Amino acid sequence: LFKFTGHLVAKGLIDGRILDIPLSAGFWTAVQRQLTPTGEPFAWSWDQLEAVDAQLAKSLRYLRQFVEAKHALYARKELTSTQLQSEMDSIRHPSDQASVADLTLDFTLPGYPDVELRQGGAEIPVTIANIHLYIDLGFDRVFPSTSLLMFTPAELCSLVGQTAADDTYWSEAAVQAGIRLEHGFTPSSPEVHMFVEFLGSLDRKERRMFLQFVTGAPRLPLGGFQALHPPLHLVPRPATPPLQPDDYLPSVMTCMNLVKLPKYSSSEIFAQRWRQVMAEGQCSFHLS
Repeated sequence: LFKFTGHLVAKGLIDGRILDIPLSAGFWTAVQRQLTPTGEPFAWSWDQLEAVDAQLAKSLRYLRQFVEAKHALYARKELTSTQLQSEMDSIRHPSDQASVADLTLDFTLPGYPDVELRQGGAEIPVTIANIHLYIDLGFDRVFPSTSLLMFTPAELCSLVGQTAADDTYWSEAAVQAGIRLEHGFTPSSPEVHMFVEFLGSLDRKERRMFLQFVTGAPRLPLGGFQALHPPLHLVPRPATPPLQPDDYLPSVMTCMNLVKLPKYSSSEIFAQRWRQVMAEGQCSFHLS
């Protein structure tokens, strides 16, 4: 599965496809570290781990306090071997007074009992003596991949699924620069102003719904609306009497990134009709 996903991502990057796979910056940092000429192993920082899996980071931070208590005991040179073992057996977590044995852990990834951190890990209990190994194995995860050293981790996030500069793509200037107006629409047309104003009002979830409905993909390519191929076109949708423009919903041709826009009477009606089609048109396909 991981190899197939890798081939899919690589093919998408080569072909300039819009991918929606939210791989974190930490993942790409690990990939690039593995591909450096020195082959220096990647070591997670707590902040990177928290960005990828906050719950796992919280669990390992909790366990880390047992290791710190153990190290503090090792530093006490006056303790005999018997005293040291006794003190280690009495270590309790400061937050809840639990011992390592109370946690009933084994060498599997927290929350994923089928993922062993070492061979036979499901049968190996975590104790105060080996808890440091458990944390190291749960913390340091190495991801193999193909050469992506020409990009920074932030750029790779933008290419594959997370767009850090997403807000800038939805500014009034960016939208106006990225749309093409045809069949009588001009930059001064009221409907065009409503369209640009509506896009600027959308939150992140609504942006994804809009793009899914209009383009068939839930995110913009790197470069925003100006990078869409073909460009996003706006054309009027005429009304047939006795129906009025307000009686119509917007329609689109996703293969052409073409929006057929009724000449709505107000911004309120415009927003109502768009939110209706964005909600109802996520999984529908019709021929016209």
